[in-house]
Amino acid sequence: MKNLCWFFVLLAFSNVHSVNNVSVATLANTSNIPKIQYNSEKNEIDWCENRYLTWADFKGVPDACSDYAALSAVYLEAKHSCTDGNFNYMVYTRFVKGLSWCRSPSPRLLEHEQVHFDMTEVYARKLRKYLHELDDPCLYSKEEMSQIVNTIYDDMEEAHFLYDLETFHGLKSEKQENWAMMVDKVLKNLSAYQCFSGSNL
Repeated sequence: MKNLCWFFVLLAFSNVHSVNNVSVATLANTSNIPKIQYNSEKNEIDWCENRYLTWADFKGVPDACSDYAALSAVYLEAKHSCTDGNFNYMVYTRFVKGLSWCRSPSPRLLEHEQVHFDMTEVYARKLRKYLHELDDPCLYSKEEMSQIVNTIYDDMEEAHFLYDLETFHGLKSEKQENWAMMVDKVLKNLSAYQCFSGSNL
């Protein structure tokens, strides 16, 4: 019996709208992250709960050493396994309340953060689609599978960066609206791969 399980976590920190009018966003891909109890006491929001973020979801304590007005933390969780030749997988997009905070809430800033969350779900759907369409996935080694998935993560990181660059972190209203519509369109185009896993993992 073959049993292979792969696990990867991506944390995306959107540092936006600093109080000094310097807007910065970063996307960190790291295994050295705080331990997270998944959905413990509803500390996390799964994108598939199908609700919009509110400022009440930003429960973290602002960093006293940071000039940023807000910080959001989202991550993508993915697992796959092969048991007796049967390929199973799961992919989730989550927002971490306890690691997210805000000093200067505004509707425009919240809309910008929501699109970051939605964009992460876009790449979750792309990953679900890719895994669903793999030929003989159980023949892939752990390293080969990690390489495939990391390519999608790299594409996602680039998209988050471009989004912040073109919208100036939400300050360019027209660009912000265009990105929001584009992300919504892609979510709809990938609706066949929303909120499901290919297993009971």
